[in-house]
Amino acid sequence: MIQNVGQIYVDPSRVESALTRAILWAGAERQDHRGPIRSGGEIDAFARHVDGLALSELGQRKWQPPPQLLDDARRADALPAGAGSAPRDLEYVRAVALEEQLPALNAERLFAADTEVPLGATSHVMQRWVTSGEAQIHRGGNAIPVASAGKVEERFGVVYVVSGVQTNFFQQLSVNYANLRTFQAESAAAMRAVKERINRLDWGGDVATQIYGVLNYPHLAKSVIPTLFDGSATGVAVVAALANLVGTPRVVSKQVFFPNRLVVSETVHQYLHETQFASGTDTTIAEFFLKGQAGKPNGIKVIEAAHELEADSDEMVKAGAPTGLHGVLAYRDDLGATRRVVIQEPTWLPLYQSGPLDTLHVIFAAVGGIVMPDVGANVLGFVNAG
Repeated sequence: MIQNVGQIYVDPSRVESALTRAILWAGAERQDHRGPIRSGGEIDAFARHVDGLALSELGQRKWQPPPQLLDDARRADALPAGAGSAPRDLEYVRAVALEEQLPALNAERLFAADTEVPLGATSHVMQRWVTSGEAQIHRGGNAIPVASAGKVEERFGVVYVVSGVQTNFFQQLSVNYANLRTFQAESAAAMRAVKERINRLDWGGDVATQIYGVLNYPHLAKSVIPTLFDGSATGVAVVAALANLVGTPRVVSKQVFFPNRLVVSETVHQYLHETQFASGTDTTIAEFFLKGQAGKPNGIKVIEAAHELEADSDEMVKAGAPTGLHGVLAYRDDLGATRRVVIQEPTWLPLYQSGPLDTLHVIFAAVGGIVMPDVGANVLGFVNAG
């Protein structure tokens, strides 16, 4: 009714029409020579009535108001004419925000932690005694064979992994006003970033800093399994291939070394646990293999899955694994054979004032990669699983 384009103009006919609708809604009461006698309260009551109809229309959409009560004109926002709420006033925002679902970091779960190296060391060294000697039958004289011993050593690097959360004073005021948990969410993201980086180092290493992972450890025995794990080979052939891989350390070391855990990619794990050993049986390839291991000392008890061993995963690519092949890792899980060097668990440093209005909260960790003292107990196979 009021136009505001360069000037204010009140349309008398629109005002009169609105008042007439209100009077008709209230009904006739007293009259004088000028017409019906009304009070201002009836106009307000009519306005509340129209607002109620508009809100009902928002919730039930099937209801249509009588044309004599509402004008055909509609407001330019998201609500019908006469509604008393803003477009988002009727929304309900759930109290708990959904968390992002992320894959597991399996190095921490699978490999024992070695915390011997102190914080501040720039490298760590593994030493081993190596002996040699020979004995003979003595037949007189002074010629006596002697034994000798010496140390060999291997040096590994130490790296610091860092991430952080930066906040601005004015932004924090807005965050606090809106009761958001932005800082907590960003802190959790920084912690996750550090742990993800450590997990990648434990699997794929970083040769430039003398950090080795499980997949690129320099002395680890590796082989390509010729049997296909894609359904084309028989269950007998697949079980024989697995048994040969797991049994290799025991045979080569003359029963000194042996693995006690088997980890495969998700694809291989699904194939082994969902494929029948033979047609018409209810035994899977995995079940048949594990039955054979049950009779051996320190045999494999379960086949575990790790997505880091998936063909062409970031960890496999980083380690230089053959393209398109999945990883099958047999290893001994104690500190004597496989350990991940943890010098400092992820830790928050004191808050740092990085500027007049900015602060930086840093998280860091110190690690030394994977070390395999008795590496002969471990073996890594690569297989084509389709």
